[in-house]
Amino acid sequence: MTALRLLNTESQDKADYLHNQLITDINVPSTYWECAESYLKGVGIYDVFLIEEQDFRNYKIFLRETGNFTKKQVFERTGFLRNLKKTLIQEEYKELLDEIEQGNTVQERLKGNVRNFLIRQGIHHVKEIDYRIRELYESELRRTKTSSKGLEYLKTLDRIKQFDIRKEMETLSVVHLGYKIGVGGTITYPRASKTREVMARLPLSALLLETDAPDMPLDGFQGQPNRPEQAARVFEALCELRPESPAAIEEGIMHNTLALFSLPPVSVW
Repeated sequence: MTALRLLNTESQDKADYLHNQLITDINVPSTYWECAESYLKGVGIYDVFLIEEQDFRNYKIFLRETGNFTKKQVFERTGFLRNLKKTLIQEEYKELLDEIEQGNTVQERLKGNVRNFLIRQGIHHVKEIDYRIRELYESELRRTKTSSKGLEYLKTLDRIKQFDIRKEMETLSVVHLGYKIGVGGTITYPRASKTREVMARLPLSALLLETDAPDMPLDGFQGQPNRPEQAARVFEALCELRPESPAAIEEGIMHNTLALFSLPPVSVW
């Protein structure tokens, strides 16, 4: 009985997770997500991130074969599911997508396959790519691509990783040259592990506070305009990451700010 109850609980948790994903956009008619929810549960998909291109095609066929929808309605309902996946990916994997885009030495047509693979593995930052992930990708390519095409994609993954390593080394180099690094609201997001790690390791003498206002709202304030006074919350997040005391960080940030803008000393923060 205990095992059965545990199984039922896990199944309900998966169903709730899918449901919450599907109702993300409150402006979408409920019939859109209700239809998608029923279909996805029926084929055993409980995570929008895991919907593949073939699944979208199958969903379109399913809608047509029911005979309950016009051609336009089929298009609208499949479009809803596609757009939802795209939106969720943009929100959950924004930093990964940005990092891959920055690798401008990589051919655009090859990035998509790498990106989709990394998202399926739950990779949020290029830094998380290790030899195990590379082996998994190589194994998948052997099953799904010709040897020459698979090699192209694998080299793309390697180039994205190499670009990220070079970028991090350049960041450390500019610090040694005396440049300052702005610490913004990104560090308030727990999933921004790479940025948080970098800000924790850089010398305090290289850091300044910023909010990126009115863009880049802080964690917990999504959908709201960002404001300069949020710098206080950025400071609190920085204090959680750094080994120094809040007083030492406050003094260091103030010193850096005054020095950068050639301002006279002040007695208060």
